[in-house]
Amino acid sequence: ERRDPLPDAIGGRRNDRTHLEAVASSHTRDPSTAQPRTPSAVARDRPVCYAPGPMADYGFWNLAQQDPAHLALVTPESEEITAGELLARANRLVHGLRALGLRNGDVVATVLPNGAQMIEVYLACAQAGWYLVPINHHLTGPEIAYIVKDSGTKAFIGADRFAATCQAAADEIGFPAEGRFVVG
Repeated sequence: ERRDPLPDAIGGRRNDRTHLEAVASSHTRDPSTAQPRTPSAVARDRPVCYAPGPMADYGFWNLAQQDPAHLALVTPESEEITAGELLARANRLVHGLRALGLRNGDVVATVLPNGAQMIEVYLACAQAGWYLVPINHHLTGPEIAYIVKDSGTKAFIGADRFAATCQAAADEIGFPAEGRFVVG
């Protein structure tokens, strides 16, 4: 029997076809009885389905647990990172940021180049239920500061080569020191 390593966060329901079909069929409407509906009625009648889609079986976490030696990423510096290593790095990041008080729905902003560190942060945010705000490293300090402040960021992660700009942005808005991180 196959066991799901990451159960659905809403009630632990299995992602199987029967459940998805039951949810879909319970929310169908008979077109012959359709009435004109206001936008609020449309939103109220819309089905809410929290079960992950059929592709969830092929997600990174399942792959990393089934085959941790699978090559997941090759960095621009030619470092080869396996799925197991990438999963472990993302897990460490999740645990570290949770220890600082981040909770589901919080925001993590990054000023990182495309690379392993950005993928690690992306996976950690997806795993923990945090919103990720990737910020273009070509922006100026005041532009970065505006995005960080406007997004409600709780953790601000910047690459060491952009540290001066990130620090200026964080200082401008009084971003707490315990939420600032430099990587690389």
